[in-house]
Amino acid sequence: MISEHAIQERVRERLSNDPARFCHIEGVIHHVTELAEIFHANVQKARISAWCHDATKGMDPQEEVQQINAFFPDLNLADWPQPTRHALTGVIFAKTDCHIEDSDILNAIRYHTTGRPKMGKIEKILFVADFIEESRTFVSKKQRELAKINLDLAVLDSLESTIAYLQSTNQPIAQLTFETRDYYRKNKGGSE
Repeated sequence: MISEHAIQERVRERLSNDPARFCHIEGVIHHVTELAEIFHANVQKARISAWCHDATKGMDPQEEVQQINAFFPDLNLADWPQPTRHALTGVIFAKTDCHIEDSDILNAIRYHTTGRPKMGKIEKILFVADFIEESRTFVSKKQRELAKINLDLAVLDSLESTIAYLQSTNQPIAQLTFETRDYYRKNKGGSE
């Protein structure tokens, strides 16, 4: 894996035409750092996953599909609505451009849009940090505070809010997101 600074520069270059996206990533960096410290997780892994999580957002949809099909030949793309696919190309970016092989980092990137049952600590931290980042004006102070108290409840709250919003705007929702919500409903409170 290349250094965090080198990853940051690759992301900055890749998003040179999208300064708002880069600013969002910097906000997520702030939150993953804070949450990793609170919940005694590996801060470097959390930060690296945050740098890469949205690095490919805004990619041409046809190029996105081509990359995903080439890199994940057994993946059913129908399970990944278009707005979630940058998570998959983010994994490709992390592996090919940044030489990342760490499964905690790669899983955090891959599942930051959908979640998944039994997420690891780095996955939950990125998932929640991406949701509570300051440019997300729909997130309440209470939701941001919950993230610092109970990571599993914050994951559930993020999922419930996201699903409600996507349903109200008739946007597609990955089946995995419903499965993740159901898992965290059954296991709310968790260990974090």
